[in-house]
Amino acid sequence: MYLGIDIGSSSIKVLAFDNGCSYKASADYPAGTGMMEQDASAVRQTVAEAVKKLFSGQPVSPGSIAGIGLCGHGPSIVFADRQGHAVTPIVTWQDRRACDEAAMLRRLWPGFEKDGTSFEAKLIWYFNHQRDVFREGLTALYLAYNGKVISCRVPSTAVPEQGQEIGITFRMEKALLFHRESGICV
Repeated sequence: MYLGIDIGSSSIKVLAFDNGCSYKASADYPAGTGMMEQDASAVRQTVAEAVKKLFSGQPVSPGSIAGIGLCGHGPSIVFADRQGHAVTPIVTWQDRRACDEAAMLRRLWPGFEKDGTSFEAKLIWYFNHQRDVFREGLTALYLAYNGKVISCRVPSTAVPEQGQEIGITFRMEKALLFHRESGICV
């Protein structure tokens, strides 16, 4: 048996399948869960609820699962601490707060064609508006619409002094350099 988990914008869907047999379950997020920002603990609890429904209502047991596949809404971003606990809400693909940052990236980064929903633009938005998340030990997690998971580790020199540059390297992406004084990213 294989388990598929779809972390959607409004609900979680799970599917167990093997040799032509399939079993399904789903769970909706709690009332008040937003479409642009989501509480990571509510998402985790809803995944657990959907999986519990699957195992309790079908002839499927956890021990029969040979592999798990995940998919989810993206591009979305959340900052997590070393223990994996979210320290920010999940900012979903529907959020467009970083349109100005995306426009700046399109001007400064040849070939960058993404909009304000992109991970890169949202990361710069956080740097410009919620700099406290750029502290040692935090990681920005990103689930891309094409299935790539990218993490961005905040360096030990978390908040640079005036005029200093800070490098943030993406796995599978280019490095961005932020200049605190000018707010320019290249």
